Amino acid sequence: MPKAIKKNIKIYAYVENENTEDEEIMVDAIGDIKVEHALSIIEVLTDYLIDNEAMSYLDIQNYLFGEKLREILNTIRKGEVMSYIDSKKLIELVELTKNTSKNNQADWVRVRDNLNELYKVNHSKGYYRSKYRQLVNDPTYYRKKSTRTYTHEETKPIDDEYVKPKKISIEIEGNGTQRSELLLDIVTTPLKTPIDILNVHGYDVGQWELVKHSLKIWNSYSKQDGTHELYSSALTVKPIKNSITIDNIERAILSTIDKYFIEDELSYQPIQNRLYNKNMALLSIFDLHLGKLGWRFETNNDYDLQIAEKLYNGAIDDLVARIDTFKPEIILIPFGSDFFHYDNDNQTTTAGTPQDTDTRLPKMFEKGLDLIIRTIERALEICDHVVFMNVSGNHDYNLSYYAASVVNRLYKDNPRVELIFSPISRKYYEYGQNLLGFTHGNEEGKNLVTLMQEEEKEAWGRTTYREWMLGHLHHEIRKEHNGFVINTLSSLSGADKYHFNKGYVGSKRKAQAFIYNYDYGRIEEIITPIELIEDKSLL
Repeated sequence: MPKAIKKNIKIYAYVENENTEDEEIMVDAIGDIKVEHALSIIEVLTDYLIDNEAMSYLDIQNYLFGEKLREILNTIRKGEVMSYIDSKKLIELVELTKNTSKNNQADWVRVRDNLNELYKVNHSKGYYRSKYRQLVNDPTYYRKKSTRTYTHEETKPIDDEYVKPKKISIEIEGNGTQRSELLLDIVTTPLKTPIDILNVHGYDVGQWELVKHSLKIWNSYSKQDGTHELYSSALTVKPIKNSITIDNIERAILSTIDKYFIEDELSYQPIQNRLYNKNMALLSIFDLHLGKLGWRFETNNDYDLQIAEKLYNGAIDDLVARIDTFKPEIILIPFGSDFFHYDNDNQTTTAGTPQDTDTRLPKMFEKGLDLIIRTIERALEICDHVVFMNVSGNHDYNLSYYAASVVNRLYKDNPRVELIFSPISRKYYEYGQNLLGFTHGNEEGKNLVTLMQEEEKEAWGRTTYREWMLGHLHHEIRKEHNGFVINTLSSLSGADKYHFNKGYVGSKRKAQAFIYNYDYGRIEEIITPIELIEDKSLL
């Protein structure tokens, strides 16, 4: 593993609009990091924040960290220098397409495809159209000029002069709602989008939501300019609850880089002088619900982020120590299946059901990465081959996928780690005479009894011992069918108020691992109840 490299990474992102200048934003991430991994982490977390619809302020900001960022990350990762589009080449190509068209119109699809191929970039038609208009001083590139006529000799247009908005009034209500009114020239200060409106009034789009906006004409007169048409811009805003800010994002990204690319050296070298049996261990902690809140005065148990972390690490340490006695050649780690308790910054499940929680999303996400990477590293201490597989859940479909994506990029070059990573909800793993299927278990219902035979026909024919591994219900069930077994696994998670009030209590909280022999199927189940962890004083 190469040592950390001191590198100053400058990331540029663009907000691209067809009729306005591109805004340029620069973010510096400076420090001793393993560059190739740092960029991957930033890319994954950025994708997560963009793609999750709950991150409304990023959506409002036209994907502040969007395709442009990924393009530059890929370029830096390849060790190349960003090549800027040759202005002359752009103009020549546009004019060529105009000359070869019947109506003298530019073929922007052809322009885009040719320049993207030439410069190895992925710009849109709008990007090249905007750049071309800028280069040839096309007035449609900039703000539209005022069409107002001036009759007084001393009156002159002010289109190219910036008229600073003037605050008239601001009102603050007891419920946090605010009303702001100011005077402005909508030519020099265009209000095309909610972002424009919030920005000109001085409101952070990550903290405030636009409720209502109105424009009213407000004429002013001066001897120099004559009658000047201004507008009264009045808006009502309300604070966004549980909003994620740029500071949250920056902290999550940088702390992730610090943890995984400075302090921790991941294990790449095989264990020396160790003999393995023909066994595989399944290390499966489903339904952790990291971030769930249970208060003993409401639920008869305490459960929060810190307790979940200690229970999880205690269970992993106990299971790994006992798995080691079987000397497995492979450890299979399915990850997800409601590993996180909620899926977005609104603190709801993927479907939008509100959840009780004691923590914020960035903190929960960071802690989840800590736990799963520690699990993989502990497994690598006792075997030479670890299989990491993501299994989606109904509480954390998006968040567990993005966490698994980080892990995927982190270990993609490690020959000792096999990665089974995709958004598909059901996954399979074949080991000798064993065929294991994984899904959360909340969707398939009765169809599950025929899915393995249908989806894995050849593997079904090659194997003798076939099992499904499900979560979702938080208690153990084992049902045998013709030719296979359906297992529903237990959970370490405590109850929250909703489940306690519904009477979903009494299940034995425990973690489980299973040992499968290459030829003879499952030969052992290892159980770690929470009482064992508590007796070891891990809490």
